[in-house]
Amino acid sequence: MQQNRKAELVLLFVTLLWGATFIATKQGLRSAPPVFFLGLRFLIAALLLLPICYRELKKITPAIFKRGLVLGVLMFTGYAFQNASLVYTTAGKSALITYFFALIVPFLQIPFTGKPLSRGNIIGLVIVVGGLVLLNLPSEGGVNFGDILAFGSAVSYAFFIIFLDRYGRHGSVPVLTFLQFALTAVFSFILSGIIESGPLILDANLVWSLFYLSFFGSFICLLLMNLYQRYVTPVKAVIIYAMEPVFAVLFAMIFLAEFFTPSEWAGAGLVIAGVILSDLYKDRKM
Repeated sequence: MQQNRKAELVLLFVTLLWGATFIATKQGLRSAPPVFFLGLRFLIAALLLLPICYRELKKITPAIFKRGLVLGVLMFTGYAFQNASLVYTTAGKSALITYFFALIVPFLQIPFTGKPLSRGNIIGLVIVVGGLVLLNLPSEGGVNFGDILAFGSAVSYAFFIIFLDRYGRHGSVPVLTFLQFALTAVFSFILSGIIESGPLILDANLVWSLFYLSFFGSFICLLLMNLYQRYVTPVKAVIIYAMEPVFAVLFAMIFLAEFFTPSEWAGAGLVIAGVILSDLYKDRKM
């Protein structure tokens, strides 16, 4: 099997696991404040990764640490916004709005790579905005605070994709991933100490949520992403990641009984279709 085809299948598997993280996070937030919960998740993930990379940690240079710091800041802000959004909105809506990052990536490529926008990017943006309008009609509850936080998460993830494509090709992947995990945990605990005061309930719900999110959603997914996204262009990665909100919506229906109205289904379809059309159009052009 060609390396790029294998990478595409691995990233598709990653989207399946990530789709379920919205449900696991939603459940876990019943037992812990969102930012502190995020710190626990990535602290455990960093400890899981430590046996793989501890010998290489001595070789960390200022340049490697700088890359890890940039990616760690972007990962922290993306996940912090996402966790907080799930306190106020449904798992399905959070996943779909967060996926807006895929349409932001082409716009960020202008200053970072010099690539101009294609006509497909503009058409895709119009379609996605229409989808977001349907998702947030006043009759469906309108835009809530969680939706705004999810959009903040989308912006952070878009920058993360751009910088991961740039930095992921240099140095040790496990070390770079460990730095992201560790720094995200540190930032989370610091921010939680400043803004949060909610109780931590040590129950089975918290344990299984942290296990899934730390092992599958963080350790496995982000390690695979760092290993294999280098073999896939940012455009291809965006198209594959379109399946994440699809899986999230399906899992939310099955496990959380969160169902969309007809207008929300239409909006969800437009969001995903707009992003895919944008990148497929550009792919043909390239």
